[in-house]
Amino acid sequence: MRNCLILILTLLTISCSKEELEGDYNRPTNPISQTIYKTSVQNHEWNSGWYSLINDVFPIEFFSAYEYFDYDLDGDLDIFLRNDSHSGNATNTLNTLHVLLNDNGNWTEKENVVDYQTEKGYRKISTVDIDNDGDLDMIGFIAEDPYPGNGNRHMGGLDIFRFNNGIFYHEEIIPYQEGNGIWFHSGASADVNNDGWVDIIAGEGLVILNNGNGTFQTPYLLTENDPMGWFSQEIIDINNDGYNDLIVGKAHDGGTWYFPMGGTEELFGKTQWVYWGTPSYPYFDMESPYILPTNYDFYGTNDLYNLGLSSTMDISIVDFNRDGDLDIFCLSHSNIEPPFGDGTNAQLNVIEYYENNGDNTFTNKNDIFKNNENELPNSKTNYWKVWDFNGDGNLQIALEVEQYEFSHFRKGNDNKYTRGL
Repeated sequence: MRNCLILILTLLTISCSKEELEGDYNRPTNPISQTIYKTSVQNHEWNSGWYSLINDVFPIEFFSAYEYFDYDLDGDLDIFLRNDSHSGNATNTLNTLHVLLNDNGNWTEKENVVDYQTEKGYRKISTVDIDNDGDLDMIGFIAEDPYPGNGNRHMGGLDIFRFNNGIFYHEEIIPYQEGNGIWFHSGASADVNNDGWVDIIAGEGLVILNNGNGTFQTPYLLTENDPMGWFSQEIIDINNDGYNDLIVGKAHDGGTWYFPMGGTEELFGKTQWVYWGTPSYPYFDMESPYILPTNYDFYGTNDLYNLGLSSTMDISIVDFNRDGDLDIFCLSHSNIEPPFGDGTNAQLNVIEYYENNGDNTFTNKNDIFKNNENELPNSKTNYWKVWDFNGDGNLQIALEVEQYEFSHFRKGNDNKYTRGL
């Protein structure tokens, strides 16, 4: 069985309470044990949790689409997930979506709580209160890769699972269909137009505004013919001006289709962009994005392809240095792989830290890691978060990976952070 593995990286000694992290976001009055925030990135990042799954045994195999939430209100986090089993290990292989209940690290399946099993290829699940009723609903972003069984098509779509009295009720927002434009590898949710209702951004900048009555407006696209594509995104007010900003992780697939689609050498490999929020339509400044200043020094080469990043997989938001401004961590793939690299690493992931300067700029400070040990070779990583997992006042990074040759990071006498066996 292929289960998730949690890799913990210890970072700085910083004490942050939930009240400090909340900022200006309202917390609804609700008996549920975790905070319900107004953005999906906060619900994912700022609630305690993720468990050490190295030795845990699950009745269902999962990897790429899941979320943590407290289903039974017992004070610990449970898991809403897509079944990734291909070998009959799951308790019910006909069901795609499951809820696993956590009882002090003992995991059991809660049956019959998802009213309709779609069996779609969800790539990301996000938690958010889509209907302002005080509980967490699930948003399923669909990006089913082409394979012989589906005719080698790019299948995508968008579903919502509204939570009510213990049951998740399925609702199709964008029909499951073929086409790169609705191949939603990722997505995020927040109040885009400041009307008090959480909206959705899916895939490559498709905005779905929430009417607040259970319906949504006709989607509109923020950008067209972007040669880099959009691989991940998060929404949050990162510059404290009252408008939610859009942090985007882009992808260019090592140049295979980037240059043929009109990509330029100037922007090649610059995969981490910020679009500032605005008070009027389209609610983001798409003309003047801020490109996060990636530090390419550790690659040790001047070659264009090897300098660039091929895609940014996930983004983590936290006030890392406790100065009142939200900072950014990005987890990206590099181009150090065939045909542009030497072939020694099938896939190299890179963690990058961007400190918020408080003036709509960020500084890359990868020197918090020792000897370029923010490079993570030979791992398959999708999602992560930064949190004080063990309550010792230190922030750690948790990477959820399929396999890893080391298990944790340690802080040395030089105040740097390094991985250890």
